[in-house]
Amino acid sequence: MSYSDYLSNAVVVTTKMLEAAKSDDWEIVVQLEIERQLILDSVEKTKPDSVDSSVINKLKILIELNDELAALSAVEKAVCFSRFTENKTNKKAFQTYAGY
Repeated sequence: MSYSDYLSNAVVVTTKMLEAAKSDDWEIVVQLEIERQLILDSVEKTKPDSVDSSVINKLKILIELNDELAALSAVEKAVCFSRFTENKTNKKAFQTYAGY
């Protein structure tokens, strides 16, 4: 498989990750990240035959998709942290009022 092919695969998987994140299906995002990491490892190990406009375009797309995915991940992380903090507060209140 060529460098360009690996990049194309990375774009496809990252697009699927972004779609899953937008659907709030973070389990799928995690599964796809494992697959994507294997592809990106292959990208790193493969030397490009040439760096033409197609390769540059795929890299730009990959970066844009990744930036959007990172932004959605940051929002989800904040939501999870907020829920955790709320649960921790509720547990403390329950223990206080229940006499535990």
